[in-house]
Amino acid sequence: MTNLDDRRSRLLARVVALRQAVAELPPDREEALLDSLGLAMIDADLRAAITASGLTPYALSVKASVAPEVIYRFMSGERDLRLRTAAKIANALGLELKK
Repeated sequence: MTNLDDRRSRLLARVVALRQAVAELPPDREEALLDSLGLAMIDADLRAAITASGLTPYALSVKASVAPEVIYRFMSGERDLRLRTAAKIANALGLELKK
């Protein structure tokens, strides 16, 4: 297994756990849950997967159907991603998210 495959597997496991937990909460509690489950670790893995993909932020934004500014700000650390946006990006990178 390559380093990228290992990171993808870890990211997938974390996202699956988050999605299951989020599904049980009202929408207004989503942000607090993500913080408490260590979103920073998921962010780091997702940033690493984006970097390893070789896609430019613009190319990834097109592929993931998100605004380019979202990718740029996420990669620079200016902003965090909502779970739905992280899922779109992960899917664009070839990561399958399961509930």
